Amino acid sequence: MPSPVPIEARARWGLLDVVAGFLIAQMAAILVTQVGWDALLPVGTALGAGLAGLAEGERLARSAGAPLMALVVAQLPLWGVLVGAVVFAGQVRGRGVVEDFGLRFRPIDVPVGLATGVGAQALVVLGYWLWGLASDGLDVDLPARQLAAKGDGAGILALVLLLGIVGPVAEEAFYRGLLLRSLERRLSPVVSLVLSAVIFAAVHIQAVQFAGLLLAGLAFGWLAQRTGRLGPAVCAHVAFNLTTLALLL
Repeated sequence: MPSPVPIEARARWGLLDVVAGFLIAQMAAILVTQVGWDALLPVGTALGAGLAGLAEGERLARSAGAPLMALVVAQLPLWGVLVGAVVFAGQVRGRGVVEDFGLRFRPIDVPVGLATGVGAQALVVLGYWLWGLASDGLDVDLPARQLAAKGDGAGILALVLLLGIVGPVAEEAFYRGLLLRSLERRLSPVVSLVLSAVIFAAVHIQAVQFAGLLLAGLAFGWLAQRTGRLGPAVCAHVAFNLTTLALLL
């Protein structure tokens, strides 16, 4: 019986696909926001301050002329490119997104993911509350609340559906699917987990949020590694985001 062909020989995707997908996604988001609403979205993916309850939305809130729905929908090109990079890597350069990146769901993923996401968000909120007390009452979530206040009913619905559901699916496919597994082909699981979480936090370019997003990235990545599926990580990301949206709205 012939020995199985290692994944390195069957899948040609890797960090080059990660870098290319990320850069093209940023260019798409910047192009849409600059041309469509003259509003610069943060360079990074859509976990932003509105979703971490912190200050990521500062640049969004500065764009007073753009309605909330416009700012939210402007994330679609970014997410579309990220998902496209995952699909291209898996279907064209690999064995498929299910086998290569674990894009699978089981019923148990829902309660496990929800508990992890809500728990991670609770720790983040507690940590930043304590940090705010130590920083003379610094209101770190003011820009995010200003962003949420810009919306009417339709804008709030778009915020919940897109940033609370669509965004987590796209981001988990890219960061815990393509990125994490590309790193695991070169590095140990622990190093890959930490590095992927650091990258996930860093791309949002908000130092005040780094610790919270790092914690979230570690939690989501651990679930993906532990189960070999993206299902629990997606559910945790959804719970993390929706918990913050509930607090903001």
